Amino acid sequence: MIKILADPHIPCIEVSGHAGFAESGKDIVCAGVSSIVFSYLKSVRILVGNEPICIEDSKKGYLKIIVDEKSSHRLKKIKLLYKSMLIGLKEIEKKYPDYVRIYNGGNNGS
Repeated sequence: MIKILADPHIPCIEVSGHAGFAESGKDIVCAGVSSIVFSYLKSVRILVGNEPICIEDSKKGYLKIIVDEKSSHRLKKIKLLYKSMLIGLKEIEKKYPDYVRIYNGGNNGS
């Protein structure tokens, strides 16, 4: 299962695990989550000009994106992109609840 730790108030995200929907390279759930999260990362870099901190271990299926932005104007743009990402991830979670779980804030499901 893919576990996503997201806080609606802080534009940082932590994604861990493998969906297990299909074999590696054919897993549409994993591909969907990865596409949405990496689109957020690229959008923050290209559209806002912010360079988030990324901690990644692709073998373990782990990615953490930490955004630090002081400009309120740029932070507003980042939060809009973040909300858009969460909308997409929640749609995947709705369609594939056995494979994706989103946890808010400090609640990591443990």
